[in-house]
Amino acid sequence: MTDRRPAHPLDGDFTSMSPSRLRKLGAGIRERAERRMSPEEFEAQARKFLAEAGVEAAAATVADWVKAAMRVRHGCTKCRETGTYVWGLRGEYNGVCYRCEGKGWQHDADRRRNWGYDNYDAGMAEMPPHPEDEAHDRLTQGIDAMPPHPYDIQEAA
Repeated sequence: MTDRRPAHPLDGDFTSMSPSRLRKLGAGIRERAERRMSPEEFEAQARKFLAEAGVEAAAATVADWVKAAMRVRHGCTKCRETGTYVWGLRGEYNGVCYRCEGKGWQHDADRRRNWGYDNYDAGMAEMPPHPEDEAHDRLTQGIDAMPPHPYDIQEAA
């Protein structure tokens, strides 16, 4: 069985997606990017990636713009664009930044991955309890009020 996913999240094939879906995808990428950079900076980086791919901006398709938008780099705020995360009272501990994977910048795939990490705990807190958890709670309810087992009394004496 072959893996049908692209080798890298930025190398996807968008031919099966409709132009309206591509525009929506591109708008989401732009919205996430503009939290960290101006629209002009975003546009300039996207045009740069289009030029590197050999596509003129005027002749670019929606899919070309989305691929370019996915490659726009945002500075990492966790490590202050150094790639090394420093913590501790005096900065005595450091290591590779997990948010940008040591690059000092993030692209859209990194931002989406980090969003998933950031919201995992919040999503787990909102989930309804598992039925086995409820059954366990019912079984253990009042377990502290139960009289001691005869063997426990003998051991204590």
